[in-house]
Amino acid sequence: MSPLKRILFYILYISVVLTVLYYGLQYEHHLLEKSKETFTLSRTLHWYSVVFSIVVGVLLAIPNLFYNLYKNGAWTYDWIRSAIIGIPSLFITLVPVLYWVIPELFQFLTGQFIYLAGSTEILPTVTGILFGYTMISSLRVKE
Repeated sequence: MSPLKRILFYILYISVVLTVLYYGLQYEHHLLEKSKETFTLSRTLHWYSVVFSIVVGVLLAIPNLFYNLYKNGAWTYDWIRSAIIGIPSLFITLVPVLYWVIPELFQFLTGQFIYLAGSTEILPTVTGILFGYTMISSLRVKE
């Protein structure tokens, strides 16, 4: 890929990422304000936070995917990486939603873990980004 094409790709890429972040965070803020007005945390807000963090992770992995598109060889998927990093990060990302959907699932977990994963949005957001990034960046071209 020529340097000019790379520059244009990265300008377009960062424009798309920033646009998605801006409108995504605006919509999340709207859902949060609506839940404050009604005094209820909607399931839509929980699911939106999960999906949005995964989408951000996917967006962050796109340059790696495009880099692999220009390689010759067979496409492979790193299942070990996905299993070791992806599955636990997906579980932690889904904890706030699953806690309300299937409370019996969390009887075996300690209260500290549920507090860390469910009371703050930072941990599920970071692990959602990690999950999205891991799922896309595990696609590789084997040369």
